[in-house]
Amino acid sequence: MKKKIIIVGGGIIGCLSALYFAKKKYKVSIYDKDSKLGGVLKEYTDKKNLFLKGTQYFNTDTEWFALLKKLFPKSFNIFPYRYGTYSDLNDRVVFSSKFSLPIIEIPLVEERNLLIKKKKINTLKDRINLYPKSIYKKISKFLKNCEINPSKFSHTCSNNLQISRVHVLGKDKLIDIYKKKNKINNDLYALERKKIFDDKLHYAYPSQGYTLFFNYFLKKLKSLNVDIYLKTRLEPKWVNNKLKLKNNGIEVKNDFILWTGNPSHLIKAYNNKKIESYVFRNIQVNSNLINKLEHNKFIQIYNSTSSILRIHLYKINHVSKISIECLFKKIDAKKILNEAKNILENFGYKINFDNSSVNKKISSRFDILTLKDENIIKNFQKSTRRSNLLYTPWNIYGRDLKMFKILNYLKKISLI
Repeated sequence: MKKKIIIVGGGIIGCLSALYFAKKKYKVSIYDKDSKLGGVLKEYTDKKNLFLKGTQYFNTDTEWFALLKKLFPKSFNIFPYRYGTYSDLNDRVVFSSKFSLPIIEIPLVEERNLLIKKKKINTLKDRINLYPKSIYKKISKFLKNCEINPSKFSHTCSNNLQISRVHVLGKDKLIDIYKKKNKINNDLYALERKKIFDDKLHYAYPSQGYTLFFNYFLKKLKSLNVDIYLKTRLEPKWVNNKLKLKNNGIEVKNDFILWTGNPSHLIKAYNNKKIESYVFRNIQVNSNLINKLEHNKFIQIYNSTSSILRIHLYKINHVSKISIECLFKKIDAKKILNEAKNILENFGYKINFDNSSVNKKISSRFDILTLKDENIIKNFQKSTRRSNLLYTPWNIYGRDLKMFKILNYLKKISLI
């Protein structure tokens, strides 16, 4: 008899998992509370204009992207990964196209403090406190501007907040030596990528946007006999360490369940533990551009006073666009665009906005974990590992690593 697998969540991870299960001829069903597949990847729409939510790219150097490219060979815009950073945390502005992380200057007397010995860390504050005092202070000011209390959050959130590593200006030789000393130094400091890796990064996204791409994806999944139920919420209930799901009071039979969405209801139904599900809200200012871009690029902004976090240049349907991720504060869209324009001039970009397309959108992210939530999720995963709930790495940031972990797990238990 065919195994019945329920996937809760119709984002990219849920859809990819369904592909792998369908290849094994399992009976697969996807349930999602929204009216369309796509999850966080669905674009913003404004006056028929499409704008990506953040820098939502696919890493082309992954097993799962190779599968997508084979299924949808003409759907993707594949390009060299171009990035930059604009750091205004020093006594002067520092900008570079070699990094996408903070670039920080330190006084000569702190050189001896750059070498860090291994220490146990739990919170984000523990992690940034490993740095010399001047770096710690500058990162702390940046986090304060983001209204992030580093004592409350897990140290793993450094990735989500784009502060996982720091480049120390003018100290390349010293940092190169220290990075080889131990893992903690390697994890905390950055050198130019080409000095470490020989390969060049390439990324991709659907050239006509994610909404249309997920319409194609839906048709492909249905052709593989995957059942898809949209605008549907499943209620979880645990009985003798087995997860049961109900749809409008009727039990949905299954052999295994992969829950890729927010696990708050799932965990509460198991042990009545309520996770905080911290929401990191931001505002994204968008505009079409009158002039055409030669290539895509994103620039990280590190400032202790500005509202701008990231500038993203890209194209959808051959239309050049700019999206600017900002802190959740009262902002004027045109002022933000002009501030971004001035920043971009440092990178050689001269851009002109299509004023009729300017808009602001609010977005919410749930990927920044409090220390409390991380512990609850880890304990839950450990307690339910022998149940019919398949492992989902909710506490890991980034779809590449999440999908890698899921695929390895499914192979290990011989489901794919």
